Amino acid sequence: MKTETLRIRVEPELKQKAEAVFKGLGLKNSEAVRMFYSWVVASGGLPFTAKAPNIETLRAILAEPGEKAYGSFSALRKDADV
Repeated sequence: MKTETLRIRVEPELKQKAEAVFKGLGLKNSEAVRMFYSWVVASGGLPFTAKAPNIETLRAILAEPGEKAYGSFSALRKDADV
Protein backbone atom coordinates (compact mmCIF):
# COMPACT_ATOMS: atom_id res chain seq x y z
CA MET A 1 0.00 0.00 0.00
CA LYS A 2 1.29 3.46 -0.89
CA THR A 3 1.66 5.86 2.04
CA GLU A 4 2.19 9.60 2.53
CA THR A 5 4.22 11.42 5.13
CA LEU A 6 2.40 13.52 7.70
CA ARG A 7 4.41 16.22 9.50
CA ILE A 8 3.00 17.97 12.54
CA ARG A 9 4.43 20.23 15.22
CA VAL A 10 3.56 19.75 18.88
CA GLU A 11 5.11 20.89 22.14
CA PRO A 12 7.83 18.50 23.37
CA GLU A 13 6.06 17.83 26.69
CA LEU A 14 2.80 16.95 24.92
CA LYS A 15 4.67 14.62 22.57
CA GLN A 16 6.45 12.85 25.44
CA LYS A 17 3.24 12.38 27.43
CA ALA A 18 1.35 11.06 24.41
CA GLU A 19 4.18 8.68 23.51
CA ALA A 20 4.12 7.31 27.07
CA VAL A 21 0.40 6.60 26.71
CA PHE A 22 0.90 4.99 23.30
CA LYS A 23 3.74 2.85 24.65
CA GLY A 24 1.50 1.68 27.49
CA LEU A 25 -1.03 0.63 24.87
CA GLY A 26 1.62 -1.11 22.78
CA LEU A 27 1.35 1.43 19.95
CA LYS A 28 3.85 3.41 17.94
CA ASN A 29 3.12 7.07 17.18
CA SER A 30 2.35 6.30 13.55
CA GLU A 31 -0.08 3.53 14.54
CA ALA A 32 -1.90 5.86 16.93
CA VAL A 33 -2.22 8.55 14.25
CA ARG A 34 -3.51 5.99 11.72
CA MET A 35 -6.07 4.84 14.29
CA PHE A 36 -7.16 8.44 14.84
CA TYR A 37 -7.52 9.07 11.10
CA SER A 38 -9.40 5.78 10.66
CA TRP A 39 -11.81 6.74 13.45
CA VAL A 40 -12.45 10.15 11.89
CA VAL A 41 -13.21 8.57 8.53
CA ALA A 42 -15.37 5.76 9.94
CA SER A 43 -17.41 8.00 12.23
CA GLY A 44 -17.46 11.10 10.05
CA GLY A 45 -16.21 13.19 12.95
CA LEU A 46 -13.82 13.48 15.84
CA PRO A 47 -13.60 10.77 18.53
CA PHE A 48 -14.61 13.36 21.14
CA THR A 49 -17.10 16.18 21.41
CA ALA A 50 -15.72 19.42 20.01
CA LYS A 51 -17.55 22.52 21.15
CA ALA A 52 -16.99 26.20 20.60
CA PRO A 53 -16.07 27.90 23.88
CA ASN A 54 -18.77 29.88 25.66
CA ILE A 55 -18.27 33.62 26.08
CA GLU A 56 -16.79 33.30 29.59
CA THR A 57 -14.20 30.76 28.44
CA LEU A 58 -13.41 32.84 25.36
CA ARG A 59 -12.83 35.95 27.48
CA ALA A 60 -10.49 33.98 29.77
CA ILE A 61 -8.56 32.63 26.78
CA LEU A 62 -8.16 36.09 25.26
CA ALA A 63 -7.31 37.91 28.50
CA GLU A 64 -3.75 39.11 28.90
CA PRO A 65 -1.77 37.34 31.65
CA GLY A 66 -2.52 39.04 34.95
CA GLU A 67 -5.46 40.91 33.44
CA LYS A 68 -8.77 40.49 35.21
CA ALA A 69 -11.63 39.38 32.97
CA TYR A 70 -15.19 40.52 33.67
CA GLY A 71 -18.37 38.67 32.78
CA SER A 72 -20.39 41.85 32.44
CA PHE A 73 -20.10 45.60 32.40
CA SER A 74 -21.88 45.81 35.76
CA ALA A 75 -19.23 43.52 37.32
CA LEU A 76 -16.53 45.83 35.96
CA ARG A 77 -18.29 48.90 37.40
CA LYS A 78 -18.74 47.21 40.76
CA ASP A 79 -15.06 46.26 40.91
CA ALA A 80 -14.04 49.79 39.89
CA ASP A 81 -16.43 51.18 42.53
CA VAL A 82 -18.17 53.36 39.93
